Parts: sequence; structure tokens; C-alpha cells
Amino acid sequence: MTNGDTIKITRAARPHTHSGFTSSTNVIAADVQTMVVRKITKTKQGRKCHCVHPGQTTGFAIMLDALPAFMTVEVVA
Repeated sequence: MTNGDTIKITRAARPHTHSGFTSSTNVIAADVQTMVVRKITKTKQGRKCHCVHPGQTTGFAIMLDALPAFMTVEVVA
């Protein structure tokens, strides 16, 4: 994965958790997002990938070496 690559972030359905309490009735729906890698930085915790939506300037960062169990990241060819 390098700068400028297009990635697909898949998040599975999971229960809603707030302030340490997990709700059995509220479920966050599964979704798939296509993002563009802006830059990859190295931190003490591992690699951090800064991503943005295609054609936009806002986005978010994810830790590649410490992904949650419900999230997967793959490079789109």
C-alpha cells in the first residue's frame, strides 16, 4: 500500500457500544467505503494510514497494524 492507492474499507455489523455499555438492541449496520490513501506514517503503535474520500478533502486515519476485529482493508486493483 502506497500513497495514492485506492483502498476498500469493509466494516461488519456490530452492536452499538457507548461508555463501556454494549446495547443488544441497537446494531450498527455493515458498510463499505472506497477511500484514497493520502499518506502513511509510522508511529510507536504501528503504521497509520490517512485516507480521504475520492474528490474530497476530509477523511480519517486508521491504524493498519491494530485494526479492530470487525474491520478489513484491501487495496483495489
